[in-house]
Amino acid sequence: MDKHIKVAEFISMLIEDGEYDVAIESAEAYLHKLSHDDTGFESISYSFENMEEFLYYAVSEKERRDAANELGANVNWVNTQASAVSRLQSYALIELGRHDEAITVLKHALDEINPVGILLRFELVEAYLANNQLHLAENELSTLSAMVVTPPDIAKYYRRLGYCMAEREAYADARVCILYSLCFEKNVSAMGELAFLDDQLGNPWDYENIQGKMDLLTTASRLRLYEARAKEYNLAFTPTKTQKDFVLLLVDAYAKAGKTDEMRKWADTHKQWADYSDEDEAVFEIIKNASSILH
Repeated sequence: MDKHIKVAEFISMLIEDGEYDVAIESAEAYLHKLSHDDTGFESISYSFENMEEFLYYAVSEKERRDAANELGANVNWVNTQASAVSRLQSYALIELGRHDEAITVLKHALDEINPVGILLRFELVEAYLANNQLHLAENELSTLSAMVVTPPDIAKYYRRLGYCMAEREAYADARVCILYSLCFEKNVSAMGELAFLDDQLGNPWDYENIQGKMDLLTTASRLRLYEARAKEYNLAFTPTKTQKDFVLLLVDAYAKAGKTDEMRKWADTHKQWADYSDEDEAVFEIIKNASSILH
């Protein structure tokens, strides 16, 4: 595994030094060698970048096979850096303005190397945006929406979604996305994007307490965003703390919108989780009281 890590680190260093052509050649040589190596497995082999990708593939592939009534072959997670090297190669190509080539590299990687490829797909979004193919970038983000589960990936997803909305001059919705991304990760570039959007909307903001600004969003905007997020969670699995915290926001948004049936459904979902606490119950009591006052 070490030799593979060193290859990725070496290519990354070349990119940092601006040696894009050498980085591309090195990536091509590494990937070419891997394509001719015998993995030792007779079944399907992929180079996932982390456990989340592997688990997502295992679950989604099983669901697909069950729906099609097919038998599944064993899938092996090979210890190479093929996926990461493909990303680095495409990044270097984008920096050189060779956007079509970058897109080809990324599509090949998703087809042959890593069919989940969360980071590959984020890079593909960047390639599409650089190539002025906004609709394709949005399509790829739609695919990503069901995959992102870690706070940094969720934050990045909403930053890029906000960027696409801004490109379509939907500045208010774009601002909601950027604000929501900041709930998951503090990011300097996001603050810059927010400043641009505020300028477009003529709404000066105090950035010292950006988290509190979520309360200033309209009920409709917040609820629309939260509902979209809710559809992306598979609550059959043990939820993360981020997902639990999000559901509290969703319940609160439903209460403020006067949608008591939806509020109760998500409140009941939260209560079914094993670590439901007295503190959670207190929160829901406050929310229910607020709902009754509103109506």
